[in-house]
Order: sequence, then C-alpha cells, then structure tokens
Amino acid sequence: REDRAYLAGLLDGEGHICLIRQRLPSGRDMYRLLVGITQKSRAVLDRVVNQVGAGYVHRKKVCHQWEITGPAAKRFLLSVLPWLFIKQRKAEIAIAFQERLSALRYKHAPTGWQVQWKVAITEAINA
Repeated sequence: REDRAYLAGLLDGEGHICLIRQRLPSGRDMYRLLVGITQKSRAVLDRVVNQVGAGYVHRKKVCHQWEITGPAAKRFLLSVLPWLFIKQRKAEIAIAFQERLSALRYKHAPTGWQVQWKVAITEAINA
C-alpha cells in the first residue's frame, strides 16, 4: 500500500499520462496509452520497475525516463488511482480509453469513438 502511494506521488509530481498516435506504413493511425515518470536519478526509476514489474527505463538527455504502455499501463494506473491527486481524472480517462481499446481489439483508423476519446484525453492532459 505504501509503495502504491509512493508511485502515485511520483506520477503526480514527475509523471505523464498520454495517448500516442503512430502513423503506420499503411497510412493508418494507431493509438496507444503511455504512462511515464522522469527523474534525474536512475535508481529511483529502477525501484519503480521493481515495484511495478513492468516498463523500461531509458536515458533522455540529462535525465532518465520510465515508460509503460498499453494494458500494462492501465494496470499500473488502476493500482495507483486511489492515491492520485493531480492526475486522477487523466488516469480515469486513460483507463477507460485502454479498456475500450482492449475490448474491441481495434487499434486502427481513428473514427467514431476513437476520435472522441482522443479529444477527451487530449483535453484532460492539457487541462
């Protein structure tokens, strides 16, 4: 429980929740959920990987970044949701998006509900 509260604090203060759009070679768009935490200390992010059991750490200029995507990102957000304060609404939108994406197993062509969810999550992230 304390570990999840700690992770929620890291996400609230140093993290991001976003929807990434990737253009496929076919010209279609694919969306995926991405959650990350940025720190100067790699040790902190190695601890995150150990606690979460998923994701990866990579170097970005003068800092390090832990990232997790897709269904694993949804599971992580669900585990820290009760302790989130600043990013709680963003996490709820991201969880709902990933649930819908996973349920339909339909990740291409941004039409209908995908456009609506992309707008909703973009607005929540930029709020």
